[in-house]
Amino acid sequence: RSTLFPYTTLFRSGLGDKIVEQLLQTGLVAEPADLFLLKKGDFLALEGFADISSQKLVDEIQAHRTISFSRFLYALGIRHVGEQIARDLARTFRSWEAFSRATREDLLAIDGVGEVMVEAITVFLHDPQECLRTQHLLREVTVEAEAPAQKGLLTGTVWVFTGTLSSMTRDEAKDRVRALGAETAESVTKTTTYVVAGENPGSKVEKAQKLSIPVWDEERFLKEIKK
Repeated sequence: RSTLFPYTTLFRSGLGDKIVEQLLQTGLVAEPADLFLLKKGDFLALEGFADISSQKLVDEIQAHRTISFSRFLYALGIRHVGEQIARDLARTFRSWEAFSRATREDLLAIDGVGEVMVEAITVFLHDPQECLRTQHLLREVTVEAEAPAQKGLLTGTVWVFTGTLSSMTRDEAKDRVRALGAETAESVTKTTTYVVAGENPGSKVEKAQKLSIPVWDEERFLKEIKK
């Protein structure tokens, strides 16, 4: 799979796999940085695009020129580095420059980072092509330092979001609970505190039910976090 795919996780559903495949096949993009150079006319040349939808997708991409360091790390697609570890790495190193100089000892000092992950990070950081792609990307985006972990009403809880929410994106929902001190995860485990299910939630709800983990719909979620 192309290294372009992990970075598209930053964008909403408009930039799906099929569109990415078309962009790659037509030579319009070859690496993540190229996404920010796309114009409306580039999308008009693709199957299924009209004037409004093309401009909407261009606007969506441009709206993500400023991102947090944790999302930047997660979007690079480093093996074994999920959202939670990306946040822990971002809070520890604070910048790409510091992260890129991290030693094995520096990485192992972070809770949850083991030998397998250290190896994956080391391979990524010493891959000339990955480093070049990352430098190109850094010319196009502004990466903000990660805010320190906050304590709040949800401190100590772990949330998993699944399906499509109507009032916000899943990323926005994650930001809401993190602002209240919670952690988020991509998979349901015994450590999960709550699962929030939107439309078409998939197998995560079934797994949560088997583990007796509370599953909330969007209405219940919004009501509870406003308390």
